[in-house]
Amino acid sequence: SAYSIHREIARFNDRTKQEKENFPPLKMRIGIHTGPVVVGTLGNDLRVEFKAVGNTVNLASRMEGLAEPGTTYVSDDTFRLTEGFFRFEALGEREVKGKEEPVNVFRVIAPSTRRTRFDVSAERGLTPFVGRERELELLLDGFERSKEGRGQAFSIMAEAGVGKSRLLYEFRKAVANEDVTFLEGKCLSYSRGVVYHPVIDIVKSNFDIMEGDGDSEIREKLKRGLKTIGTDEDSTLPYLLELLSVKDSGIDKILMSPEARKDRIMEAIKRITLKGSEIRPLILAYEDLHWADKSSEEVLKYVLESIPGARVLMIFTYRPEFVHTWGAKSFHNQLTLNRLSNRESLVMVNHLLGTKDIDSNLEDLILEKTEGFPFFIEEFIRSLRDQKIIEKRDNKYHLAKDIHEVTIPSTIQDVIMARVDSVTEGAKEMLQTGSVIEREFTYELIKRVTGLPEQELLSHLSVLKDSELLYERGIYPESTYIFKHALTREVTYDSILTRKKKNLHEEIGNAIEELYADRFEERYELLAHHYGLAEDWEKAVHFGRLAAEKAYKLTQFQQA
Repeated sequence: SAYSIHREIARFNDRTKQEKENFPPLKMRIGIHTGPVVVGTLGNDLRVEFKAVGNTVNLASRMEGLAEPGTTYVSDDTFRLTEGFFRFEALGEREVKGKEEPVNVFRVIAPSTRRTRFDVSAERGLTPFVGRERELELLLDGFERSKEGRGQAFSIMAEAGVGKSRLLYEFRKAVANEDVTFLEGKCLSYSRGVVYHPVIDIVKSNFDIMEGDGDSEIREKLKRGLKTIGTDEDSTLPYLLELLSVKDSGIDKILMSPEARKDRIMEAIKRITLKGSEIRPLILAYEDLHWADKSSEEVLKYVLESIPGARVLMIFTYRPEFVHTWGAKSFHNQLTLNRLSNRESLVMVNHLLGTKDIDSNLEDLILEKTEGFPFFIEEFIRSLRDQKIIEKRDNKYHLAKDIHEVTIPSTIQDVIMARVDSVTEGAKEMLQTGSVIEREFTYELIKRVTGLPEQELLSHLSVLKDSELLYERGIYPESTYIFKHALTREVTYDSILTRKKKNLHEEIGNAIEELYADRFEERYELLAHHYGLAEDWEKAVHFGRLAAEKAYKLTQFQQA
């Protein structure tokens, strides 16, 4: 309801802006707390009111008083009850009138059942957003143009750990109350071999298709969605079903070449994009394109070329090694994120240490080692604390040891490994196993692969969560565990001996076969990936052939 109120206010402001140019925008503050209330008739003969009263109402009122205009703030109780259904940002503890203890406050960002790694991170609190204000303004200007029917595209390029995901998160937060559809697709390290991986992500998000949905449920969701946006079912549904590996998609009954089939799939993606944008402006965000497959690149280029006259904003993020194929276009903008300046880096440092009183020698050490990488700054300071290299005396942070007598990590890889080595041996082995699975893994899968008793497994996971090497999403036992950053997973994976890696890939492949036997088709590429790295050539070839047949049906022979 709160989200709907904000969106209606945003619609009202858009209409008013067209009628009265200088009319100031209206914004509402909303606060929510969950708990028991007393409901009844209050008052006297002159005035009688039917209302809810009590501590729950009072705290909800305090949340509203704390909220910034245009936002919704919720209490810890409401956050716990709705976690997984909405995106939140932790704002920390706040003093509240009438409460002896400070209260945890969260800001609602948007409804979602498909949270990203950064959403999970935000629920634990973020460092200040610094050094990217201009880029955020450019994205917001592009969004305004796309709302008017002048489609825009932005490519955000930066090294790992410099802040691509944070910029995208802040942009999403800035447009949270707009009447807009925001869809996200991501690439994974193995997805170069998975045809249309980020495109499938977007389609699933658009039609609210969840991990456990069966073929019939997927079919019904697609039918309802196509009807909502007014798209012809016959020319679109079979290709979307085939894209999602749904059996009996109907595509085999249509006589056409693989090249023609690929063209029809691309046309279906373009059609649902443009038709969807006619209902409300559409934002499509594709993350980590440096891991994208060639077919996905072709789809993105095809859709991109169709958006200049549509209410569509496309955003791509990737590392410098990726070179896009869509060339120079007037509606495409390139944003390159540079490292933070010393001043911007110190803003982060002050926040992380909770004070501006920092010894100059310590400041110089942090600036010299981290070189303006936001993620490196966070990990480096945590490492200094864990190793007790820094201490707080008289409300000022100092170096506690002679830097010539201790080993101070000099690269982000060293910092991450120092953190990994600091946990218990059992927790470290579990983290390594998880890194072989991928950037994120389910409780069910890690339990099957490790074979550990439940209590021992949960104990190791708790250690890894407390150290913030992993984040947890969802509610046990339906939990998913996510590496804090792609670099954390990459460095952990590279620390495993080759023979052990091969064994783990084999065990993971076997576990995936056992767990997901009912929807094998979605995981052919993943199984080929694991068995290939395990050097189990018989299974690698078997699943590789199945993946190739699937790719052949979807695209063309070269990609297969």
